Amino acid sequence: MAVEIIPVFANLSSGYFLEGKQSRQTTNQPFGQFFSRNNLYLQVFPVVVNTAATLSTPLAACDVSGMSLVASIYSSDGATVLATGSSFTADTSAGTLTGNVDCNTVAMASYVSTATTASVIIEFRFTGAYGSRNVRTTGTIQNQRNYSGSPTAIPDTTYVTTPEMNARALLRDNGAGVGYILTSPDGTKRGYVYLSNNGTLECDLL
Repeated sequence: MAVEIIPVFANLSSGYFLEGKQSRQTTNQPFGQFFSRNNLYLQVFPVVVNTAATLSTPLAACDVSGMSLVASIYSSDGATVLATGSSFTADTSAGTLTGNVDCNTVAMASYVSTATTASVIIEFRFTGAYGSRNVRTTGTIQNQRNYSGSPTAIPDTTYVTTPEMNARALLRDNGAGVGYILTSPDGTKRGYVYLSNNGTLECDLL
């Protein structure tokens, strides 16, 4: 399965995360809904106010050459670093920084241990020739429950196995003259079941 890349839009001029590359709308969930054991693969678009702005292009992409990024998730009081990532690769042609923040940490597990959801601070620190710029918001993280083992089977709602399903319903015949080979439970006998041209159901032992 391919890794899902999450686009993140950060306005270095205002210090807010945005909903899109040319959006003035801020967001407090720059990763979308995310969970306490997610490894977040991010493609970050740093933008600034376009000094030659038009209605269609209020923001301009930053030159990311030589730019570094530290992306961190903190507890709601800012006292504890829950997860962080600093290995971001710059793509100067696309104007992006790509890397990951792994939320599956001891600090995160402890922070959300008894919670369903928890408030967190999401902060990105960009550093370049201009100095340092921070983008920050207060967001929400979900406590991931199904992180190990297998779900407990629930009577009457558990998925049936393939043999059980085949025993309950006839499979599509997929064409005229096609029959079915049936096998006895002990595996010692096999039979071929088909509909004859005279309208009778025939069964021949193989």
